[in-house]
Amino acid sequence: MFEYFKLLRAFIGLGRMADVNAHAYELKGVAGLDPIVDMLLAGEYKQATEAMEAYEKRHQAIVNVSAIEREWLLSRIRMLNALITQLVGERAEVEGQVAHYNHRFRMELSPILLKIWS
Repeated sequence: MFEYFKLLRAFIGLGRMADVNAHAYELKGVAGLDPIVDMLLAGEYKQATEAMEAYEKRHQAIVNVSAIEREWLLSRIRMLNALITQLVGERAEVEGQVAHYNHRFRMELSPILLKIWS
C-alpha cells in the first residue's frame, strides 16, 4: 500500500493526473483509505498527500528485535516453508488421485452411460 502512495506522489509530481485517478481507484474500498481516495479523485492533491503521510506515520513503526527473537522468527519461517513444501506435495498427490479417478470413471462408466442413453 505504501508503494501505491509513492507511485501516486510520483504521478502527482509529474502532473499525470489520469494515472493518479486510475491508481486511486485501485485503493478504493481499502479500510481507512477512502478519504484519501476521495481527495485524490476530487483533485485535492496537497491534502491527499498530507493524509497519505499521516496514514503512513500511524501505520508504520520501528520494531526492536533481539537476536533471540530474530532466530526464533527465522526458525518459524523455515518451519512454515517446510510445511508449505509438504502441503504442495500432498496437493500434487491428491490431484493425481483425482485425475486417476476421473480417468477410471470415464473409461468404466462411459460405455455404460452410452448404453443407457441409447
